[in-house]
This record gives sequence, C-alpha cells and structure tokens, in this order.
Amino acid sequence: MNRNDIAYEQAMRLVLENAPLMPGETIPLQQTVGLTLAASAIAQVDSPSADVTLRDGYAVHYRDVSDAGTDRPVRLVLTGSIAAGRQSSLKLSGQSAIRILTGAPMPASADTVIPDEWVQKVGKAIVIKKPLSKGDNVLPQAADVRRGDTLAEAGERLTPQLIALLTAAGISQVTVYRRPRIGLLANGSEVRPPGSRLAPGELYASNAALQQAWFQAHHMDTTVQLAADCTMAICRAAETLLSQCDVLITSGGVWKGDRDLIVSAFDTMGWTPLFHRVRVVPGKSMGMGLCKEKPIICLPGGPAANAAAFFMFAAPAVWKMGGSRQTPFLHLSGRIASSLQGRPGWTHLVMCRIQRGKRDLWLHPWRSNSRLMSISRCEAILPMGEQAKPLSHGTRVAFICIQPAVLGAPVT
Repeated sequence: MNRNDIAYEQAMRLVLENAPLMPGETIPLQQTVGLTLAASAIAQVDSPSADVTLRDGYAVHYRDVSDAGTDRPVRLVLTGSIAAGRQSSLKLSGQSAIRILTGAPMPASADTVIPDEWVQKVGKAIVIKKPLSKGDNVLPQAADVRRGDTLAEAGERLTPQLIALLTAAGISQVTVYRRPRIGLLANGSEVRPPGSRLAPGELYASNAALQQAWFQAHHMDTTVQLAADCTMAICRAAETLLSQCDVLITSGGVWKGDRDLIVSAFDTMGWTPLFHRVRVVPGKSMGMGLCKEKPIICLPGGPAANAAAFFMFAAPAVWKMGGSRQTPFLHLSGRIASSLQGRPGWTHLVMCRIQRGKRDLWLHPWRSNSRLMSISRCEAILPMGEQAKPLSHGTRVAFICIQPAVLGAPVT
C-alpha cells in the first residue's frame, strides 16, 4: 500500500491506531483528577451507611402521627437526641419522639422525621398538627451508592465530581492510565532555544514552545531537545528522547529539501514508517512511524503547518495514549463569517477565531501576513473536506474549538 500523500482520514486512522495505551497504575484517588480509569471503580461501602435524616427534626413512628392534623393534634414525649456521626442505642417506644439532627442515623424502629417547623415544643413533649407521609425526610441506607455497584467504567475521565462520588463509596485508590511522557525534538540548524542570542537568519523554537505549553496545561511531562540539520545529531537527540519518553514529536526537516533529514535519520535508526505526507493544507509534509515500539510523529517546521498538524494529529494521539476517549477540544457547529474556497482532493484546515452571536457562534478565518500572530489568536480549526465545495457567508459548518476557555469551558 502506498502511504505517501494519503488522505486526511487515512492519516488520522493510522495515527490513532498506532498510539498505544499507557500501562495502568494504582494511585491515591485524590491524585487522579484529569486522568482516565484503566479499570472499573466498584463501590466498597453503602452511602449513606445507614438510614439517616435529611432534616433537623424529630424521629417518630409513622403510625403514631399518621392521623395528625389541625383538628387532631398529636402529642409525643421526647426521649433523647441523636447528632450526626454519633452512634446511639436509643429506641422509640409508642407515642414518643427522638430529637435528631441532619445526617444522624435513624434510631431503631423510627421510620419518619418531622421537621422542626412542623412542631410545637411543649416542655418535654412535642405537638404535631400537620399530616405527613411515611418515610418523609429519611434518606435510606445505600440510597446514593450501594456496595458492589460499578460507579465508573474503564475509559472514563476522573473529574472532581466523580472523585467525590468514589470517595463517598469508600474508594481511596484507583487504577488509571499513566500520563504519557512526551519528547519534543525541534530540528533545524537555525533553531535556537529561548533566551539565547540570535544571529541573522536564526529563530527561536516557537513550535516546541507551543507544544510544551499545551502539554503542561494538561499536566503532562515533556522533554525538549534541539538538533541541527545533521543526521547524526538528529539520531542522537532522538535516541535520548526515546529512552526517556513514550512518544516523540518532531518539528521541521520533514519535507523533500536537501536539509530535510528527519525521515532519512529515522530510516537510519531502523524505524517502521507508517506514512509520509498528507493531503492537508497546511501541514502536508507530516509523517509518522514506530521506533522501539514507540510512535514518532513528524510535524512540519512552518508555524502554521506545525500548529495545524499538532492540533489535528499529534494532540489526539497523545490524548488517546493516556486512555481518554476524546480530546479536550470541543466539537461544535457555527456559521462562517466570510466565504471560503477549498481545493479539490485536499482537506483545508482553516484557523479561525470565534465570535458569539445572538443565536450562533460565528467563525472568522484568520487572514494575516503574520503566521505567528494568526496562530496566537487561533481559537478554532475548521476542516474543509476534499470535496472542496465553496462555502458562502453564513453557511453552517462543523468545527473544532481548540481553546474551550473562550467559550467558558475549563481547561481539562
């Protein structure tokens, strides 16, 4: 099969198929926010662990108050009190009540709680003049969680809300997929690390900076290396990163020029190439292969092409390796604010900013002479498929929001 110059969909399938899941590890539950379960979470206890009251009030036998009403007041004798977290041997006898505070376990044989505001206290007794139903204001044992129930399946992401549920169910540690460790290799003799002095024609490694910042925002560890346009230097840097990391993402040196040595360097290392060049604009020169059973994703060096390929291919691959069923991006629909023309046989990745309208989200394609400025303000990517049908102003389209925070969604 020829895997050069392949379609966007085929490249995406190959990327995801060859992004291996990380091994599972069992760690304390409170350290797992944002991670993905590698095994089901099973409730260890009932919650609540006993029948408890939902209100401050008085625990009673329903049969003693079933006929209460304005013209039929019921008088009950107080025989004690119970607070939340306290064990009590108190037991109701006929025509009696026990003072009970929110969250306290129900005394033996009590089945209903009368709230404070329904009661008139008279000395060591209470008077009830309102009817109620059996079981009112009582939360039965295991009403929220029952021991042995499956509360979350493998593949579910651990949110603060889910962690709260699992904690209530007596779960103190869970098995999660380890976050992948990412190696970032910026290739090019002209590329310099941030903070160094630049000679004319040199530039800073802004592609690696974007990738590292994105992974750090999602609590993933990265290691960055720079390599000149030299096969030996590329191989040396790649070997170092592959020994430390689970996936390698390269930037630059992946096209067909005299100094584009990434693919040939990895050929020297004995990698298994999966594809090279994709029919996408920008980002067409990207490729992928496997070395030491670890994925290597090769991205173009041009800022716009690098960013587009990173968000559409590399980021989903890394996210999948961590066990997640989907990326943190939002898949939405909106309307385009200007007409667009595609190119037959190619998928166009249009960088856009998002504007909220009264009824719709509007996508404004970035048109700027500054590639870096366009990337820095990019909030969404609109994929235009290979059919290349012109899109007129106001056309509804599906798009990917790569900055959920602009719409009020949290970074996850």
